[in-house]
Amino acid sequence: MTEQYLVVFLPTYNKMPRAMVGRKIQIAAGSLIVADNAELDVGTFGQGNGGSVIVNVRDGISFDNGNIFSNVDEGATGQGGNIQISARSISFTNSAEIQVSTGGLGNAGNVIITADDAVFFDGVSLSVFESGIFPSGIFSEVEETGQGKGGDIHIIAGSLSLMALK
Repeated sequence: MTEQYLVVFLPTYNKMPRAMVGRKIQIAAGSLIVADNAELDVGTFGQGNGGSVIVNVRDGISFDNGNIFSNVDEGATGQGGNIQISARSISFTNSAEIQVSTGGLGNAGNVIITADDAVFFDGVSLSVFESGIFPSGIFSEVEETGQGKGGDIHIIAGSLSLMALK
């Protein structure tokens, strides 16, 4: 059996001297599952700003080895886009991640998570991590090649659970 991937990818590749604005991924649904290596990506790889991701779900969202990325890649110039997610409950399992970063010239975007009830992250023990399996999480970074600021991460929830799996 071959692995299958779903990728919604709206990058900014502009090489023109004028600035471009990245595109937006906007999702409104009753529930949402982002799983099995599916990803939403609104990064910038040239000159111009990255796009944004806005997800509004009435009930629950499950990120199960699914990802959202908004990155300013190495060699790119522009601002990273924001990621905004709201739902009743949100879970991140099996190495699911949200990442905003800059490896180019520009600031990373921000992440805003709002859940009426719970937000849950599974993690991994040190021995599992050392074997190459990564925890679920939200990451904001300035890479070695980046010139800018990392983005802010805001989580507003009724409860927040961070679990280390063994």
